[in-house]
Amino acid sequence: MKNKVMENFIDNNYNCCQAIVCAYCEELGLSEDVAFKLTEGFGSGMGGLRDTCGAVTGMFLVISLANSAGDKNSPLKSKQDT
Repeated sequence: MKNKVMENFIDNNYNCCQAIVCAYCEELGLSEDVAFKLTEGFGSGMGGLRDTCGAVTGMFLVISLANSAGDKNSPLKSKQDT
């Protein structure tokens, strides 16, 4: 996975968040086109403010997608574990 992240970042010029989230798209059953668009605003820290790291944000997005129960009727079901 590390190689795919680096390929996305270095070779494809994805931002940090895009590089991470898009590397996991296949495993998560997520369209890379949608993930790319969804994570675009996290480049250079949220909104380009160089504050909140896009790589860390991407990590939390991937963990959430992988771990969430996705139960809108019981939103706390997997929150603590995630």
